[in-house]
Amino acid sequence: MSRFRSVLAVAAVAALVLAAGCSDDDSADTSAGGGSSATEARADTTVGDDTTADTAMDEVATGEVVVLASAVGEVLVVDGLPLYAFDRDTPEGSSCTEGCAQAWPPVAADTPLGEGVEVTVGSITRDDGTEQLTVNGAPVYTFATDEPLAADGTGEPLGQGVSDVWWVVGADGNPLRDVPAN
Repeated sequence: MSRFRSVLAVAAVAALVLAAGCSDDDSADTSAGGGSSATEARADTTVGDDTTADTAMDEVATGEVVVLASAVGEVLVVDGLPLYAFDRDTPEGSSCTEGCAQAWPPVAADTPLGEGVEVTVGSITRDDGTEQLTVNGAPVYTFATDEPLAADGTGEPLGQGVSDVWWVVGADGNPLRDVPAN
């Protein structure tokens, strides 16, 4: 039952961050830049009693986009963190800036594909001048609240279906919009 409470607490924090950073209200996102790196935005969270997310990530920390099994099926990940697409983005640009980009860190455009990953990659230039990876034409992100998926397929993408606009990216490079949110 304590794992359930932990997940609920994480979801509550994520909802607050999303409300502040990804609002339709222009006042929540008034400047053009403000993205931060995935490393700076991601908190070191505890998995279980004494294993940190950093330890779990060692199994899959390659710095490449690879495919891993998860609770929602096979998904693309970087360092064990699932990749997400945002419905409000366009192939030309990201709509996730400032607080949104802190909760959903953009994946750097120079992130390489691992062996066997067959998707179309490209990049966009964000408003802050950084280059962001695109997969099948969509800018991709990680979710700061996610814990890395384990190499054995355990773990779940907590950002799946958030606000009905964030979708984990499947192994084929397309958002998994038909997979229920966690």
